[in-house]
Amino acid sequence: MRKLGWMALCVLFLTTLVSCTKQSGSAGDPRSAEDFAKRGNTRSEQGDLDGAVADFTKAIELNPELAEAHTNRGAVLARKGDLDGAIADHTKAIELKPQMAGAYYNRSGARVLRSERTGATPDSIKQDLAGAIVDCTKAIELDPKMAEAYRNRGAARDRQGDQDGASADCTKAIELNPQFAEAYHNRGICRDKKEDWDGAIADFTKTIELNPQHAEAYDARGVARCRKSDRDGAIADYTKAIELNPKFSRAYYNRGLEYSRKSDLDGAIADYTKAIELNPRYADAYNNRADCRSRKGDLDGAIGDCTKAIELDPQFDTYGLRGVARLLQGMDSEAQKDFEKCLQLKPEFKPTLDKMISEAEAKVNRAKKP
Repeated sequence: MRKLGWMALCVLFLTTLVSCTKQSGSAGDPRSAEDFAKRGNTRSEQGDLDGAVADFTKAIELNPELAEAHTNRGAVLARKGDLDGAIADHTKAIELKPQMAGAYYNRSGARVLRSERTGATPDSIKQDLAGAIVDCTKAIELDPKMAEAYRNRGAARDRQGDQDGASADCTKAIELNPQFAEAYHNRGICRDKKEDWDGAIADFTKTIELNPQHAEAYDARGVARCRKSDRDGAIADYTKAIELNPKFSRAYYNRGLEYSRKSDLDGAIADYTKAIELNPRYADAYNNRADCRSRKGDLDGAIGDCTKAIELDPQFDTYGLRGVARLLQGMDSEAQKDFEKCLQLKPEFKPTLDKMISEAEAKVNRAKKP
């Protein structure tokens, strides 16, 4: 079934904070715009985002022409999730200082992040990605050695479906900075999408070599290893990702997939349950747990999970799975409604669904025999 595949490798890391301010003065007792901007940078680095925003705002009040304070406040706003405010600040910085490569770079990051925001429309996504590419290209024009700008442009190109362009940008970023772990990670994602599993594994391995705490790279390498049928290697990578980040719901989900494929249904159910605990809106995890529960004969549990998955994200195969569970329970009319909905969503699924129904009916008939 569809959701017994791998999670899409779509996570690309964006660093939106570039400290551009030329600092002077006292951070402990700020008086000038530059002093407040300096303390804002320090607070940002320490994770005091509200304090940083307050300091940058004060710096701007004292000197509205201080472009660095605008773009650095924008970078912090992006980290707080205020992407519209971030883009406005970066735009103001560019207006004040058109040659500031960092402001273009920061705006590109905020635009890519905004394209991923829940509720973004196809048109707004297209506009943000196109804008991000223009910004990165301008940043590169102003600073040809800015590896991060190549990485961000690669992120935007990847989301546009241009894996070749994205991979080329990541390769350039690596050429400029051979220690750039995220560039290797992102190129690995592109290679995975182009089904270059060996290349992807090599890039994720290099990422881990440069940053042994990179849980995302272990998870991504697990996916690539799974595609090469290295189930045990994949499980080991997912387990390491979970060890590094116990709240990594996708790693639990991916490991659950492998346990399911190895017919360790209890292990799979435990991992899907943990993924759901960490992300209660994880429709795929409900769907896959339903499949495992159905295989174990827990039809009530399977139906409940399918119903929740449909509530979160109605998909054709979930209707098919629930229909089979209902058929096995003797709920023929309810099952038929599910089968009809399944085919309404995906008519070409009919041969597979017919086979599922035939197998379920045979099981029911066997159970009726004395």
